[in-house]
Amino acid sequence: MADPLDTLRAYTDDIDAEMAKFMAAAPTLFGVELSEHSQQALQHLSEYSTRPGKRIRGSLAALAYDTAAGTDHALQAIQIGVVLELMQNYLLIVDDVMDKSTLRRGLPTMHEVYREPSAAFGGEHESNMLAVNIGVLAQHLANLLLSRIAVPAEWLVAAFQVLHTNIAATGFGQLDDLNQQLGREVSEADIISKYRLKSSYYTFVNPLQLGFTLAGKSGEMTMRACEDYGVPAGIAFQLHDDYLGIYGDTNKLGKPSLDDIREGKYTMLVHYALQHAPAADAATMKQLLGKADANLADLQVVQAIMTSSGAREHCEALAHDFARQATGSLEAQSLGTDVFRDELGALVAYAVTREH
Repeated sequence: MADPLDTLRAYTDDIDAEMAKFMAAAPTLFGVELSEHSQQALQHLSEYSTRPGKRIRGSLAALAYDTAAGTDHALQAIQIGVVLELMQNYLLIVDDVMDKSTLRRGLPTMHEVYREPSAAFGGEHESNMLAVNIGVLAQHLANLLLSRIAVPAEWLVAAFQVLHTNIAATGFGQLDDLNQQLGREVSEADIISKYRLKSSYYTFVNPLQLGFTLAGKSGEMTMRACEDYGVPAGIAFQLHDDYLGIYGDTNKLGKPSLDDIREGKYTMLVHYALQHAPAADAATMKQLLGKADANLADLQVVQAIMTSSGAREHCEALAHDFARQATGSLEAQSLGTDVFRDELGALVAYAVTREH
């Protein structure tokens, strides 16, 4: 029996090929002479953008376009996939600086690329700012490519509005993520709201709405159906992502499993554990969260507290509850074809069972 996600995965090679083609042409797109340093920055972005990955957001946007337009791997669909992957790279590069992460997709994060001894740059701040600016370049490139997609102008204008409204929501989620820290007053509802803004819009709502809009199918009911599915799907995805950040296998994730502890990331797992663990365990967790040199033994202590406090079970249950909400929305209203809705159901099931 075929894997229900094979339809999405079938876009990966086409998106990768179009990404490589677009990035090869990138130095000529700006109409200005680029210094050797700027050309190197684009090379770093090209390498980052073509690292092995799932390409789920880009593939979902491509599939949404093909479904709405009645096409099969149309060039427009593939280009939309590249736009979304470049926009994701912008968000990931900046997020990695915020989180002080060292690995992305199994290789050094962008700021770490500039921090390597051979890079010959001056210190942490300069490396971070170089990475952030390359992230911003990725966003500009995404917009340049979107502007070149061959669809009617009114559909393109609507697509820009959809894209940037949803990416702005993601930015507000990032602000909330920075604000929610240990020692500050944060509720479970605050965390769910953060997940909705930070993950739902850019992982599910944006790809769906962008694909349908560029195919001229941006009616209010369709946009609402994308949101009714995408919001709970994204919350479920983020809850499971936080679970993987503590309990996942580094080799499968492509990033260190100690990142969340060293950063002191305030997740639903952390919140629930601190609310329900015995006072001594809660005090131990507070000492370990944000510990810059946290090691495997520290991780195991945190894992044990999260498990014994019921945080692990609570968060897994919440993730599955939101996944069921997303699936239920597909049954309650029409969104694309039956095959497309089956694919969305399989995608949200994957979101809460994946190992990386």
